[in-house]
Amino acid sequence: MPTIGEKLTEARQRQGLRVEEAAEFTHVRAEYLRALENDQFEAIPLTDVYRRGFIKIYARFLKLDPDRILADYTPAHRDEGDRHLQPSVITLGDDLGGESLGAENGVTPGRGYTPSRSDKFDGHRKKLTTYAIIGAASFVVLVLAVVVAFPSLLKRGQHPAETQDPSDAALNAGEDTTANELSFQLVVHSFAYGRITITQKSDGKVVCDERFADNTRKSFSAKGPLKVESDAGIEKVRVQIGQHLFYAKDKNAKEFFVDANQLKGALATPRSRNP
Repeated sequence: MPTIGEKLTEARQRQGLRVEEAAEFTHVRAEYLRALENDQFEAIPLTDVYRRGFIKIYARFLKLDPDRILADYTPAHRDEGDRHLQPSVITLGDDLGGESLGAENGVTPGRGYTPSRSDKFDGHRKKLTTYAIIGAASFVVLVLAVVVAFPSLLKRGQHPAETQDPSDAALNAGEDTTANELSFQLVVHSFAYGRITITQKSDGKVVCDERFADNTRKSFSAKGPLKVESDAGIEKVRVQIGQHLFYAKDKNAKEFFVDANQLKGALATPRSRNP
């Protein structure tokens, strides 16, 4: 009946592998694999737990049933006292029921192993160190970007004095601002199809934002000076307040205004066109 070593040797030779190649793939020292193939288990200067582990790794690598191979394992020299050793570099997990094999004992990290807690801790520590370096570098870059960009942002924040709307300037230059509180009815005449928008200048309230058919009129309530706009051509719009009729004098204009003085005049005098 073939021995464990003979079965391992035959399986390796059948696959056309050298011992050194098997050692590279299994991460078990070549001299230990030779000892296994020669049935010289005691030549491996480790406890029985490691010898069994190497046999199991090598058998699986050679596509043999490790349990059948281990069934024939009856080493003549067991050092039971060494079973208390607990190297902790590599854990074979399910393969050895959680038994650990140390790199100093002939196994190096690679395929077919699961890192132990100490390995995992070292890996996490390295990752955290890398993340910390990346985070610090990102923070430095961000600070430099702020330092470089701050002067230009500061200049942008120093806006020149805003240009006052002509109608507002007129109000501040002597118009009677009490007209802002005057409430009245207005009639919008449209001589084209389109949307007409009328906004109170005092508070921005929109009193009219509707579509008009050609040659139609509608009434609205409003208060204070007005801004009139239309997408159908502002020259096609007339706004009647009291007896006064307001319209755009410039046919190329996109809007026209009814200011405070014009509003007071419209509410106090007989009908007329734009003064």
